[in-house]
Amino acid sequence: AVYTKFDFIPGDKMIFFDDFSDTDVGEFPRKWTLDGPKQGNSNTVYVVEFQDRRFLRSVPGVKGQPPATQYLRLDQKGDFPEKFTIEFDAVLAPVKEGSVYHNAYRVLFVPADKRAEVFKWNAPYSVNISGKESNSANTKTNVGIIDGKVHHVAISVNGSFVKAYIDNQRVINDPDGIKRPIKQIGIQMLT
Repeated sequence: AVYTKFDFIPGDKMIFFDDFSDTDVGEFPRKWTLDGPKQGNSNTVYVVEFQDRRFLRSVPGVKGQPPATQYLRLDQKGDFPEKFTIEFDAVLAPVKEGSVYHNAYRVLFVPADKRAEVFKWNAPYSVNISGKESNSANTKTNVGIIDGKVHHVAISVNGSFVKAYIDNQRVINDPDGIKRPIKQIGIQMLT
């Protein structure tokens, strides 16, 4: 058996919160900005209700098209704090019933001048969370939770050190997983 330490401590000051309660179902969330693929048939992103809660959903565009990126609508001056946390709930499921493909959530930590580089997989500007495997610039963990249920994702950043958890299981532990400074935080949902 493999045991991992659950040592996540949430931040003590909230700088952003969204439960999509101020956005109508079927609409793009008000507290976010959108950077779409700008080519082919664009994938759509909108708020849905699932199990009496609201979630952000991304419907894929054409095969091979990069996903849309949603950024927090924050007027960030300079770098984010040295230590901060991110938490969200995510459905970990295969894309289609019986599919070997799975959905993934890519949380982006973007310096002002590196926005184009966030599309490189395993770049030091993102962590990738999914029920199959999770990875960062220097780590990869097999997860094995593709059950179609809602799971809690928590990410802790301390300088360049990043840790990520699904429920109480640590799935990323990378001392050099993030490059600083961080100007924007976004998410891509790969389906």
